[in-house]
Amino acid sequence: MQSRAWDAVLRAEKEQPMLARNLAELSGTDRDVGWGNGQSRRFLVQRDGMGFALCDSTALAGTKSPTQYRNRLMACYCIEGRGEVDNMEGQVIPVESSVLYAVNHRDKYRLRAHGDLRVFCVFDRPISGNERHRLDARDGPSYRSSASVIFMRGHLGPFPSASPRVSGSAPFCLN
Repeated sequence: MQSRAWDAVLRAEKEQPMLARNLAELSGTDRDVGWGNGQSRRFLVQRDGMGFALCDSTALAGTKSPTQYRNRLMACYCIEGRGEVDNMEGQVIPVESSVLYAVNHRDKYRLRAHGDLRVFCVFDRPISGNERHRLDARDGPSYRSSASVIFMRGHLGPFPSASPRVSGSAPFCLN
């Protein structure tokens, strides 16, 4: 025997058909958002009801984007370009096509785009879709040691140590 809650879920699924979108139809809509140092096309956002968000984002060549997501997990898979992710404590990961990096909530990091850098991003706790990064924020929250994990061409491991800390602007935060 099925519960009433399960019946409600099945009814809701029947009312919401399968979703399909293409990049061209997002252009110029409220899902095509300039985020400060690039552009984000938001395929899935909170109102789509999937439980996560999916974005096709580009960081413009030569930009440095200090970032922190206080209430979300995020994973980005690079499909084009070259850059690097710096955990702002001196650990740097090269990012290029076929590299995925993932950050826990509260991790601060800086994304540097050596050329235009295109990534697919998944957010656990979906974004609403209209967020914009505050690249000039000066009130970033306190930082604990990184718990980031990165996948590099099939390798799973902790955010490795690398070059020294690079100075830059204060982090922004998207809650």
